[in-house]
Amino acid sequence: MVICTVSMDFHLGKYSTAGVIIVENTNTSPNNTENNTGLVSELNANEAMKQWSQRIDAPARDHVERSAASAQKTLTSIHEAATSLSGSLESAVLHAVETNANVNRNIAQLLYKNAQASLGLIQTLSGVKSLEEAFRVYADYVKNTSETNLAAYRGNAEYVKERVTEGAATARENLSKAFPRAA
Repeated sequence: MVICTVSMDFHLGKYSTAGVIIVENTNTSPNNTENNTGLVSELNANEAMKQWSQRIDAPARDHVERSAASAQKTLTSIHEAATSLSGSLESAVLHAVETNANVNRNIAQLLYKNAQASLGLIQTLSGVKSLEEAFRVYADYVKNTSETNLAAYRGNAEYVKERVTEGAATARENLSKAFPRAA
C-alpha cells in the first residue's frame, strides 16, 4: 500500500518549493499493528516527477502518442486546406479583376466608337441642304448607334455570364479540393 502526500509551499518571491512524502507500508497483513512503522522519505519535486513519470503505464503512453499523431495529422490537413483555400480565393479575385478590366475596356471602346459616330454625324449634318435630309441622317445615326450599343451591351452581358459561370465552377472545384469531406 502506498500513500502519497504532496505538500507545496509557494512564496511570492523568486523561488518556490514543493515536497512529496511517500509512505510505504511494509506490513504483510493489514491487521498487524506492530510493524506499522513504514518507510518515510522526503523527495524534492524533481525526484517526485521522475518517480511519477516512471509509473505511467504503457497503454496511457500509447494513447497519448496516438492522440498526438492524430492531432498532427489534423493540423496538417487544416494547413493544407487553408493553403488551398487561399490559393482559390486569390484565383477568384484575379478572375473577377480580369473580368472587370475586360468589361471596362469594352465599355471604353464603345464610348470611343459612339464619340466617333457623333463627330461623324456632326460632319454629315454640316453638309446637308434640307431639314428633311437632316432628320433622315439623324434617324439613321440613332438607329445605327442603338443597334451598335445594344449589341455591345449584349456581348458584355454574355461575357460576364460566361466568366461568372466559369468562376463558380472553378470555385466549386477548388473548395471540393480544400474540403473533401464537404463535397
